[in-house]
Amino acid sequence: MGNRLTPAAPVRPWREKAVWFLGALRRLLGPEPEPEPEAEAEANEPFQISFNLVRHLFDLGAVAFLCLASPLSRACLDVLGLRGLPALWLHGLALFLATSYGMNLLLWLLHAYLTQLTLAFGALHLLVLAVSLHRARRTDTPAAAAQAAAGPSTPPGSGEGSDGDGTSTCNETTTSYVTPLTDTGC
Repeated sequence: MGNRLTPAAPVRPWREKAVWFLGALRRLLGPEPEPEPEAEAEANEPFQISFNLVRHLFDLGAVAFLCLASPLSRACLDVLGLRGLPALWLHGLALFLATSYGMNLLLWLLHAYLTQLTLAFGALHLLVLAVSLHRARRTDTPAAAAQAAAGPSTPPGSGEGSDGDGTSTCNETTTSYVTPLTDTGC
């Protein structure tokens, strides 16, 4: 008798594997937390402002080192004549090292000048809290709620920041530590 080949197990497409993996991960992590009631979310909002400010300051430091290191490492790779996958790998490695050492430098400076930087951060934090909480209080007034319910006072495309044909000429965006980045619509 000849050697019989057993049929191979059916190959699951990658999507089925991904769905299975995500389901297993959800089972491991447990049920999703209940959403906070609105009153608790409003009470935690000022604390979220502080958290976001510190996070944005550290992000600013990391992005500054990335912006500094990326062109320099690309220029070095061009001088060396590297292209393709090795160049991309070395570029990523250089960015990681530059950002790591840069953040280490920032932390060293933070430790060396802790008092001065704490005072500067405290002043900046106070300004951010004052603006954010003032803006939140101003929008909580009954007049602001009535105006928001009534809608805009001018029809779209006819007000300031528009050229009259319904298209906006203003591309401003505002950043608030209370709400995510949104378009003001001018």
